[in-house]
Amino acid sequence: TPTIAQVVNSTYEYVFSGPGKLGGTGMLTKGGTAALTLMTANDYSGGSYLTNGPVRAGNNAAFGTGQVRLQGATLSSDGAAARTLTNAIVINAATTLGDSVNNGLLTLAGPVNFNNGARTLSVNSPARNPSSRSCEVYASSSATFVIWASR
Repeated sequence: TPTIAQVVNSTYEYVFSGPGKLGGTGMLTKGGTAALTLMTANDYSGGSYLTNGPVRAGNNAAFGTGQVRLQGATLSSDGAAARTLTNAIVINAATTLGDSVNNGLLTLAGPVNFNNGARTLSVNSPARNPSSRSCEVYASSSATFVIWASR
């Protein structure tokens, strides 16, 4: 089992699909402007670090069981199908949720942490966080929010 699966590409799209999965204690890191689509139900526990470009969830368990750190990537469904992600989400930089083409409802069912700072959150298709008691962000079409979160 690899300790890190790293996808960095600005030319070709990567699609993880088929009967396999990403498993073990490793981490997934994604950089570059080309898209990454995770179609498989994964169970890796080391988390995901998404720094750039589109990342599409083709399965509710696409990001395994670890924390997902968004550092400027665009997170969306892989199509019109709704996706519910139960991972803890940390938003460290300006981030985009949803996509005008791959526009399935994106539900962030785990805790969302803005890391005690101001963040610009662009929402390009339906996205929501029903577990938040202090703030629920829901947009049914394109919108941009500047969110300040404190502890």
